Amino acid sequence: MVKLFVSNSPFLRLVIPMMLGIWISYHHSISFTIVGVATVIALTIYGLFTWYYRVKPNYQLGFLSGILMVVFMLSFGMLNYSIRKPYIIESTQKESFRLRINRSVGETEKNTKYEAVILSSLHDSTKEHVGLKGIIYLSKNNTIDVGTVVNVQGKLLNYDSPQIPYQFNYSRYLKNNRIAFRMVVSTFAIQANPANTFNFEIYLLKYKEYFNRRLRQFGMQPEELAILNAMFLGDKFQLTQEQKHAFVGAGAMHLLAVSGLHVGIIYLLLSFLFGAVFKNRKAVFVSVFVMLWLYAVLTGFSASVLRATIMFSVIEIGKFSQRRISIVNLLSVSMFIILLIDPLFVFSVGFWLSHCAVASIVLFYPYVNSWVYFRFPPFCWLWSVLALSLTAQLGALPISLATFHQFPLLFIFTNWLLIPIVTPVLVLALICAILSPLSIVMQLFVPALNDLLSYMNNVASSINEWPYASISHISFSNWQMILLYAILIMVLIRSEFKTYKSLQWLLVVLVLFVSSTHLNRFLNPQEGITIIETDNGMLVNYFNPEINEVYMSTGLNESDVGWMLSGIWSEYGVMQKTIFYQTCSSADSIIETKNVNGKIILIIRENLDLERGRNDIHFDYLVQMSSNYCLNADWSRGSDEIMFLEKGLRAIWNEKK
Repeated sequence: MVKLFVSNSPFLRLVIPMMLGIWISYHHSISFTIVGVATVIALTIYGLFTWYYRVKPNYQLGFLSGILMVVFMLSFGMLNYSIRKPYIIESTQKESFRLRINRSVGETEKNTKYEAVILSSLHDSTKEHVGLKGIIYLSKNNTIDVGTVVNVQGKLLNYDSPQIPYQFNYSRYLKNNRIAFRMVVSTFAIQANPANTFNFEIYLLKYKEYFNRRLRQFGMQPEELAILNAMFLGDKFQLTQEQKHAFVGAGAMHLLAVSGLHVGIIYLLLSFLFGAVFKNRKAVFVSVFVMLWLYAVLTGFSASVLRATIMFSVIEIGKFSQRRISIVNLLSVSMFIILLIDPLFVFSVGFWLSHCAVASIVLFYPYVNSWVYFRFPPFCWLWSVLALSLTAQLGALPISLATFHQFPLLFIFTNWLLIPIVTPVLVLALICAILSPLSIVMQLFVPALNDLLSYMNNVASSINEWPYASISHISFSNWQMILLYAILIMVLIRSEFKTYKSLQWLLVVLVLFVSSTHLNRFLNPQEGITIIETDNGMLVNYFNPEINEVYMSTGLNESDVGWMLSGIWSEYGVMQKTIFYQTCSSADSIIETKNVNGKIILIIRENLDLERGRNDIHFDYLVQMSSNYCLNADWSRGSDEIMFLEKGLRAIWNEKK
């Protein structure tokens, strides 16, 4: 195991300090000049030491070579981020751009969202914006085709941090995906005769639109088409919230993300097809290599697709050169190349999930698969599917808990039912994509493809509706994630080296992890109240060890409330407590009083006449559901213990019991 991680994986020793350097530059602003000079100095010192060591070997100083290489890769990672750091366009004035529409990326209630690239700007001061990607919001009354060049004018949206505590930071997500601006378009005009230049990316995007039209033409339903686009083309924008929730709750969301599983199936299919067509090994290698990268371009170069494509490309190169390759080193090469292409991938959850899942399969699958042996082939196959699912989930579990705070309890059963369907779906999709102009092919395969996708959708929805299908709002910190990965590594070391020392270290890490879990529970407030003001009314959430109560104005619904409070519930570990929702309809009566750590909070309904209120009730703080602020006992605004922000406030107050 030590050889697997160290001796046979030299790229692993390079990529770790490189990622650390990217992380440092991301969180701390460091001058590009300083980083560049430090990188040159580190490389120079490493080169001089290597030359001197070869001329006069001194084995006592051999360790300095590794240290100098780590320093160089650390500074190189910082330099790589400094060169490729994201750029955000900020302006309070209306801006005008000439854009090329790349694709549609979803809808809001009133608008359609399009991803676009800036071709030119009307102002000399914004020439550096050319080539940046962004999202424009255009009225649903207008439809724009892929590749269309438009002149737009509109107001840019700010990249603000979430005002509700612990909520998903959408602005940071856009920044890490190099979305430089968001514009609400007020006026636009399609350019009649743009320069007729060939753009390979636009050609592939247009083919995706054509492929979707052909599928709809031959009877594929919207929900099934959304699943196919996610599985085969890497576009999740068509998935409904209900579909996402169902697949996440059933533990099958990884099947909707184009990953190593999908690319591996396509790789094997391409190898089989081209192996039957060409007898020359070189022709098979070139054909498979080119088609894999065309597929990566078609899916938009997501982190998981890049990882899988690079990995299988290196495997194909290894087969062609007849050399053995360590899988762990192969994953390290994949990570290194991906971060060279874009250092921001280090902040992508998909990047880490895909690599950790594959690494877990490589390291744990041989052990897990050997636990049980069946002579009956179907049982043997079912156990191999179970072992594969268990090991993949094991590698992704710590990141999933720390990021999504949710764990699907029935993921094994779901994978048993759905993983066998993935291969025929991808095979049929590949055939339809290649031969989509042939109507006879589409008539034969699209109905079958639609039925398979419908089966996947129904299975995920049904399992998600089962009681206790998943545990949500799990409080799990980054330190606990690191400790859990340390446990997995120590388990591997213990499996190889049956020594007393390896058992000692395993027990130490286990004790630290259990202690961190109890410490997390101790630090989290056992009782608290959260007050949130929105444009649609007030929201009050009270929780204690037994209950989780939500009082909301009539303008809010349970779906909106769950989205606003999910981060707070996950941070405080509210988990599976029964959520009691109460809508505050207009009535001249008092709703409830809450005693939180000795403080009395009085909650009253909308439109209550304060002068006629019940003055005989003692309280310290008052919340009126239709108000934009809280009142204290003297009916005056403000409080030292409840923090308020600007308009659109989201205020929170909680105390440890």
